[in-house]
Amino acid sequence: MPEFLADESLDYRIVRFLRDNKFKIIAVCELYSGITDEEVLKLAGDNNWILLTEDSDFGRWIFSYGLKNAGVIFLRYKKEELKTIKDTLLEIISRYEEHLYGKFVTLSPHKLRIRSL
Repeated sequence: MPEFLADESLDYRIVRFLRDNKFKIIAVCELYSGITDEEVLKLAGDNNWILLTEDSDFGRWIFSYGLKNAGVIFLRYKKEELKTIKDTLLEIISRYEEHLYGKFVTLSPHKLRIRSL
């Protein structure tokens, strides 16, 4: 089962939701508050954690600057779609599990895009 690192941009309700569903998720805001995006990617990569984020800058860090990591799930949704995105995220994690490693996943309530890193 994959393990996750939640970037500070991620709505904390998603962290709680995943923990309630028995996923191991480390929250940057709890243990590493204030670290840079580069440090977040390094932390995720060093620990083989898949990064969960709502910050589009991570795509630039990875695809433009070549920073490597274990994998990223980038969530795009409107605040009123929070319940839908949580349910969709749970479905995608459950369906793909270990296949999320080495991927950049862009997830919105009704669309999924998976790119290899």
